[in-house]
Amino acid sequence: MFKVGLVVVLALGGASLGGCAQTAALTPDNQMCNFVTIPIEVAAPPIATPPAPFSPLAKQIDASLTTYDSTDHAGAPPLVLTLSGGSEHGAFGAGVLGGWSGNGTLPEFQVVTGISTGSILSTFAFVGDSATAVQGYTIDSESELLTVYAKPTDGKIGPADYAALLEHGSFANLEPLRTRLSGYLTDDVMQQVATRYADGARLYVGATDADSGHAVAFDLGDMATRYVTNAQGKAAQWKSCYVSAIIASSSAPMAAPPAFIDNTMYIDGGTRFGLFSDSVLEVFHARKHGAGEHAPGQRDPGLPPAGVPVVYSVIDGTLKLPPPKCPKEDASLCTPSQPLGPADGQHRKWNIMDLLLSTEHILVNQVYRFSAEQVQADACEQAGCFNFLRIEDDVSTFQFTYTDPTTGQPAAKTCPQWAAIDDQVDDPIEFQKRYMRCLIAYGKAKVAAAGWGMPQNDGN
Repeated sequence: MFKVGLVVVLALGGASLGGCAQTAALTPDNQMCNFVTIPIEVAAPPIATPPAPFSPLAKQIDASLTTYDSTDHAGAPPLVLTLSGGSEHGAFGAGVLGGWSGNGTLPEFQVVTGISTGSILSTFAFVGDSATAVQGYTIDSESELLTVYAKPTDGKIGPADYAALLEHGSFANLEPLRTRLSGYLTDDVMQQVATRYADGARLYVGATDADSGHAVAFDLGDMATRYVTNAQGKAAQWKSCYVSAIIASSSAPMAAPPAFIDNTMYIDGGTRFGLFSDSVLEVFHARKHGAGEHAPGQRDPGLPPAGVPVVYSVIDGTLKLPPPKCPKEDASLCTPSQPLGPADGQHRKWNIMDLLLSTEHILVNQVYRFSAEQVQADACEQAGCFNFLRIEDDVSTFQFTYTDPTTGQPAAKTCPQWAAIDDQVDDPIEFQKRYMRCLIAYGKAKVAAAGWGMPQNDGN
């Protein structure tokens, strides 16, 4: 859930703390979640001839779409929504949901997947509750989401920060987020998740099993069903498990402690993937080409052309590298026409933190971009089959009016300008309340411009 750049810096910056061991709570058998977890396998090569069997998660997704195919939907195709990670930029995703159809009216998605901050949004997208998604990302203080132990300055870890890591094993914890989520996941919301699950729709959030290194998908629909039926008389336990899966998907190493579910350690799903797309891609490709579990041209006779899903993907980020800092010792050598300076200029001193952050930006940018391009390539070919939104350059000029509660005076500024004010006034470790409000408004504007849910571009 945290910015991945911060995660990498903190994780490796804390490598010298190898002797600092944290105790993991022991979960007895009668308190275990016994989650339905599905491995997220990445085929190599991704498409084989003859077609390879579906991976475990792809098989589950295909089964859900086949259930949809067997029901009368007046020829409308199934809809799939994938929500990426992105930390506080999940506010953009909340804005997209809040502006869908012009008023936040969401369609019924047959499959919803979420990673990290996308896992927080996923339940509300699944049940069509865009208002709660927006409310959840509208905060008045970072303390509504985090309990902060220490604050690195400009990515640099000081003695006090090391002391916090020694004591707590992380820079913050997500207990306030857990409490907040528990409040939003009302009986009605959980009932809606269970009802949709019973009808064949599927909701998955992804996390990384830190013990094995494998990515897994938690089946939230199954857990919601246990909650609403009070299975084994343990409804409260099942709801806690449901929330724990979302926390696990959002627990970035060193930024927050890992989540323990059934004595297994889980961390942020964003450490393995950004769009939760690999297994989804298998299904898209198979349905597009009549392959997958069946040989080409031999899919189930009852599978209509509408079996190829319409895809919506929301990237809670830019897919672009940040503007480079001048790498020269003499910053005056860097000019607008030569932003990196001349070749004969002395390079500035470097440190491991700066290098890690730069490397991470390059890596994450390419992973997310590749995921988006692959989803687009394997979606159906008709207009509206692949719908994709991300934070673009115009966020730097988008104006948002915010009324400061301390002064009562409204002001209109761009999102980056609001972020700068957040840093100056509140100095948050991660979550900037003004900037997030701006991103919500920006997300609403972007989805309105894209026409998602509107008659002229509804994906049908």
